[in-house]
This record gives sequence, C-alpha cells and structure tokens, in this order.
Amino acid sequence: MRLLTLPAIAIVLALMVAPMAMLLRYSLNLYTPTELMVEAFTARNYVQLFADPYFREVLGVTLKVAALTTGIALLLGLPAGYTLARMPRRWKMWLTLATILPLMVGNVVRSAGWMALLGNSGLFNALA
Repeated sequence: MRLLTLPAIAIVLALMVAPMAMLLRYSLNLYTPTELMVEAFTARNYVQLFADPYFREVLGVTLKVAALTTGIALLLGLPAGYTLARMPRRWKMWLTLATILPLMVGNVVRSAGWMALLGNSGLFNALA
C-alpha cells in the first residue's frame, strides 16, 4: 500500500520541495547592485533582513496581513465546514455544489472564450 504513495511523493518533492530548496540556496548568494547575484554562501541577506528597519517593517506588514487573512479564513470557513459536515446527506451534495460552483465560473468563461476563438466556426478558422 505504501508503494502506491511513491508517485505522489515524487511529484510533491519535484514540484514543491525542490524549488523551495533552490530558493533557499539562492538566498544565501551575495547580492551586488552591478551583478545582482554572485555565487557565495553567506547569511548576509538574512542579517540585513533583521538589521535594516525597512526590511523589518516590510516583514512585519507581511506577517500581519498573513495572520489577518488566516484569521478571516478560519472565521468564515470553520463554521461553514462544520455546518456542511453535520448536514443531512441529501442536502450535503447540493450545498457542496453551491459552494464549489462559483469557483468554476472563471474557468467556464475562459473555456467559452477559447471555444469562440478556436472552434470549428471560430474566429481563427473564419480568418483562415
């Protein structure tokens, strides 16, 4: 059974962990205004992040926005999820659909646009 998870683990490692590891390595390079990034292995960027008041303020605002967003998502999402989980089975499907359907509107509109351009009687075939 554990062998079945290996492809998913490989995909997560390749698409999420590897880029983050590369970003961490790049963050340890030396920054110079003329060359932008010089191969090195220094923590100077992180020291500057906590030493410079400007960077500290930007980090503080970023963390505040992240905390506020997380709090709002929890305040709105937990009661809705709890209510949905406790609903009778016959209503659960319809409310799940009502929750997910608005998220699909953008994809449907985009698909309709591509069909209008690339369809058999679309704009591209009419021009050709």
